[in-house]
Amino acid sequence: MEADLNQIVRCLNQDFKQQKTVFSAMALKETNPCIVLMEDHRKRRLNDALYQYPDFIAELESLIYRCLIDVRGARESASPSEIFISKAQLYSPYHYLVTFL
Repeated sequence: MEADLNQIVRCLNQDFKQQKTVFSAMALKETNPCIVLMEDHRKRRLNDALYQYPDFIAELESLIYRCLIDVRGARESASPSEIFISKAQLYSPYHYLVTFL
């Protein structure tokens, strides 16, 4: 995963620049477990725990997994990555940490 992280972040940001998504990304930790900071530019205020917003989580996960598959290809199919999404409230209410386990 470490070797692929910058390409995954590049894929996520390319989608943002092409207005395919409202999320931008930045690598925070490039060693295992890798951590990416995602920003929701739609600025949805999610006041409750993330599990109470299944549509939001599904949107974020589908974007991340699509980039994982684009970058990692067959390796992702053979050994799927697990991700954990949490709020990054120290940054802003619109930032989320994605940890690749």
